Amino acid sequence: ISNFKMNLGGIVYQNVPFNGWFVSTEIVRNLMERYDAGPAVAQALGINMTINRSWRLLVQAELECAVNYSFEKHGFTIVDPHTAGNQFCTHVRREREQHGR
Repeated sequence: ISNFKMNLGGIVYQNVPFNGWFVSTEIVRNLMERYDAGPAVAQALGINMTINRSWRLLVQAELECAVNYSFEKHGFTIVDPHTAGNQFCTHVRREREQHGR
């Protein structure tokens, strides 16, 4: 996010303030797909990609933990996919109770 640029009226702003809601999985997916971090992380963790067919799942799980830890350590809030699912179910339940939807 910090390397996104915004062009307003021909003026390019390098570091745009961002306020958004992310699920940690989105960041992990970007690291794996956009930045191809999977192989480097697997190597750093000692995961043999040639004999372990599930290496991507192992790397994704470790990155998920690392992303959540990093946000918490620095005092920022991020939601994991399980919490997001529970929050949505709570929202749906409340909607049904309050509005009969």
